[in-house]
Amino acid sequence: MPMKAPEVHLDAPVQEVLEIMRLYPQLAGLQEEACVVLGNRAMEHEFLGEFVLQRGVEQILLAMRNHPHHSGLQGHASAALYSLSSNVNVRSSLISAGGLGDILSAMRNFPGFIAVQHRCLAALSILATEVDGAIRIVDGGGARDIVQAMSTHSDHPGLQEAACYAICNITGQAETTTVTDFRLNWIVFAQLCSIG
Repeated sequence: MPMKAPEVHLDAPVQEVLEIMRLYPQLAGLQEEACVVLGNRAMEHEFLGEFVLQRGVEQILLAMRNHPHHSGLQGHASAALYSLSSNVNVRSSLISAGGLGDILSAMRNFPGFIAVQHRCLAALSILATEVDGAIRIVDGGGARDIVQAMSTHSDHPGLQEAACYAICNITGQAETTTVTDFRLNWIVFAQLCSIG
């Protein structure tokens, strides 16, 4: 008889949550629950520090990569990444681990799911506050994805707000850099104009 997977408790230590994710990578529902717990605990200073030390970003990204067609997991993982990215070390880890591509993939896999789109846009908005994040979003075609989400879900004010923050943060990075100034603004402009 198969062993029953453990529950992820809201007050579990970060090591326990990440260990459950490592032991049961095939269980999308359990991975989703773990992402919810991680996101909810993001404002706890000790929890966040331990999350960084335990390489939690990589575990969330692995869950996203293992279950690209599970809308609940993609949405909650993106929400957790948004919440956890208030920490500069998490943002740096997420960007360097290629997490922006995973967030953009979630948007592309679930264009009709408002919750997934909104959570991904929120994550992109905070990750675009880093110059490298803004460049990677643009290079990955993210400006087009942002505008496509705005067009598809034009009646959702929260999604529209998150999308506007993302675009403002991307184009705002161009003002703080000399090398990417021209490139960021023109690539964003070109991607925005290509929306049909």
